Amino acid sequence: MITAVFVSCIEKEIDSKALQMLSAIENVSIVARYEWSMYKKMLHIPDADVVFYEVSRLADLTKASLSLAGNTPKIIITHQAENPSIAFELRAFDCLGTPLTQDRLQLSIDFLRELHQHKLQEGSEDVLDINKWYYVRDKDKCHLLKLANTYFIEAAGNYVKIVSDQHMPLFYTTLSSIEKKLPNTFFRANRGQLINLQHLSAVSINEKGIIAVQLANHYTIEISQRQSPKFREKVALPG
Repeated sequence: MITAVFVSCIEKEIDSKALQMLSAIENVSIVARYEWSMYKKMLHIPDADVVFYEVSRLADLTKASLSLAGNTPKIIITHQAENPSIAFELRAFDCLGTPLTQDRLQLSIDFLRELHQHKLQEGSEDVLDINKWYYVRDKDKCHLLKLANTYFIEAAGNYVKIVSDQHMPLFYTTLSSIEKKLPNTFFRANRGQLINLQHLSAVSINEKGIIAVQLANHYTIEISQRQSPKFREKVALPG
């Protein structure tokens, strides 16, 4: 069962079609519904698996207005055709545009269910196999990826971007969480990036002693000063 809070940010919205569609999805329970004027006065909202925000346009929302939901996944439904990247800057789990369809809403709920079951999710202690293929959901797309073909992984807000030989999907997790599941061929280069040491093609050190690595896909990534001693030991780089 997925529990949901529904917030309507549309003035004088009486009977939301989005809310009707959501109510029709099996195993979804709406535990609370708020109009925007009431929501802004709340000090807290009930615990739920997801919070839906229905807006006229994405500009109606800010990080501050979404902070009441804390780390709960947020799905934004906008009534205008807009660039969804704006929603992801607000750290939304998904963004549904107009015209909203039952199938697209169902797909978003399915992705949310997979968030709790996926092998890359937080809480799973299994180390991922470097040579095994994994399905990774990126909004309404599904990519088949192998860690051996991944060059690096970098933080992107509440997501990580997985840069491989074919795709660069965004996955809903943190860099620290995914790092715990990766094999030792991956190395934390700096605060925001993990590199696959199997794809190192060159290492350089500038006059200040800063180490930079070039990967097989021609990306150059700097090793932080904090991680430099560990990197030197890892690849047997002379001091």
